[in-house]
Amino acid sequence: MSLFLFGLTFILAVIHWVTVYKHWLKAELFFKPAVMASLFAALFITSPDLANGLGFFAAAVLFSMAGDVLLLFPSRFTLGLAMFLVAHICYIVGFNIPLPRLSPFVILLAIFVLVPANWLYRRIRAGLLEKGLRRLRKPVQAYMVILSLMFLSGIATLFRPDWPLPAALPAAGGASLFAASDTLLAWNKFVRPLRSRRVGYMIAYHLGQMAIIAGALLKDRDF
Repeated sequence: MSLFLFGLTFILAVIHWVTVYKHWLKAELFFKPAVMASLFAALFITSPDLANGLGFFAAAVLFSMAGDVLLLFPSRFTLGLAMFLVAHICYIVGFNIPLPRLSPFVILLAIFVLVPANWLYRRIRAGLLEKGLRRLRKPVQAYMVILSLMFLSGIATLFRPDWPLPAALPAAGGASLFAASDTLLAWNKFVRPLRSRRVGYMIAYHLGQMAIIAGALLKDRDF
């Protein structure tokens, strides 16, 4: 059942990528939330008790689905950003159950993540100011901090004994893809349009979300 539902999620994602590429807006209104709804079903049906932190991963998927819908409407951009902010917080909590010990290696890893994140924020902030969007500076700054923590939490699973390697690999890879997707979106919107535009970061986004959930289920030995 797990493989079937993940396969269905992937098929829906591919269809959504086509709707984005072809600019089929009406079809996108259906398929964009359908991808995350299918992923939530895959998680819930595979592990209905949502134990061992899986509840936070489920909440992250639901908040992401809400953000997906809101971002379809330009006037709801800030609210959509808030939904994804909460989704990232849920992933941070889920990745860190049980709470890991703080080690010198984790501190070094944090520096490795936060230094380039700070550079990215400065570029995005400059783009915001150029476009007269000063009001978004603080929300985007908060989002970048939370996004960096989510990415750090995902990568850190590779070095934690409570995350078996078969679970940590997709979790870390998924966190990386999700972070890359959000970074590409912000860069495309506020700094400079990218050739791949939305198709590129939607592919990274969906594959990232699927990999994170697969990793969480593998950790819980339900996949």
